[in-house]
Amino acid sequence: RIAPSAPLAADALGRLPSRLAFLQGLGVPDAAVAAVVRRNPSVLSTEPQALSPGLDYLLSLGVADLGGSVRRAPDLLGCSVRRDLGLKVAILQSLGVRDIARYLSRNPRLVSIDVERQMRPAVELLSSIPELEVGRVLEQLPTVGLNAEAIAPRIEYYP
Repeated sequence: RIAPSAPLAADALGRLPSRLAFLQGLGVPDAAVAAVVRRNPSVLSTEPQALSPGLDYLLSLGVADLGGSVRRAPDLLGCSVRRDLGLKVAILQSLGVRDIARYLSRNPRLVSIDVERQMRPAVELLSSIPELEVGRVLEQLPTVGLNAEAIAPRIEYYP
């Protein structure tokens, strides 16, 4: 293990208060800051403006509780809007999810879902059910709705 140089460590310590203030300014509760940093350590080394695009996008969609969203899904900090979050929102809208802000408030972990490995199989499974309004299912079951493994047993139960 290589010990950081003294100037590097001092610089990191000097940035710490501004990074913590950024998280607190978003509304992340003090008790949750350590967990957010543990799950997304880049928060401490990245400039706040570089962490903001995903948050600005959520605000533009009407998500009000950014602190709660970041607490539950620290990957929102620094995520790519164009390549990641925007694509997933466009998919949800195409499926008929009407209240995107509510959906994202209830399921901010959408940012960590893999489109090809998780989202596509779940959507294909739901779409295979005749007369099912996929958007409504996703609105009612936001955390289960994009998990094919969680959906399959429920579908098999109802013939």
